[in-house]
Amino acid sequence: MDRFVPYPFQNNIHHLPSTEMLECLEGVIKAKENPALQASKPRTFQDWIDRNFGDGLARVFLNPYNLKVWAYKPEQMSAQWMGERVPVVDVKRIVRNITVSGLFFLLFFCIQRKSFTLGADQPG
Repeated sequence: MDRFVPYPFQNNIHHLPSTEMLECLEGVIKAKENPALQASKPRTFQDWIDRNFGDGLARVFLNPYNLKVWAYKPEQMSAQWMGERVPVVDVKRIVRNITVSGLFFLLFFCIQRKSFTLGADQPG
């Protein structure tokens, strides 16, 4: 990863490039909308990640991060140790953060463009 993303990562995917951001968001939504996945009890940490975060967040962040931290792949770890150690996903918060950051960027861009135009149109 070539950028800083504030903690918790899953709530701040709006800092990612747009293709990865959309992959993460789509994965979260698909995971949350999959009744079979939500009804199953996770056996491994990977099952738990897939169930709570989806395949996008797993690929982009959670699998590489947890391999680095624990020196084991998530599929080699039990889901029993989880407890409250990993913050789960709040889809509404993710969407709100994406929307707010996008609107802020658009507003900033429009203000900058308008200032530039006004400055250029003023007589010298």
